[in-house]
Amino acid sequence: MIRSELIANLCTDSSDRRANDIERVVRTFFSTTIDQLGEGGHVELQGFGAFSVRDYAVRAGRNSTTGQAA
Repeated sequence: MIRSELIANLCTDSSDRRANDIERVVRTFFSTTIDQLGEGGHVELQGFGAFSVRDYAVRAGRNSTTGQAA
């Protein structure tokens, strides 16, 4: 589902809310989540999921044709 589909579904479910208000809420939610994760924070939504950023060690890749390390 993309952002516009999410907004459309929320508009259908909330007939008493204007589309502009719902769009502003969705935009604010995503920008706040992105900002929090960008600062190394953690976002948890009960019943949905938890999001955080992890650093992984660098891996050496391999060319699948020749088998040489990249």
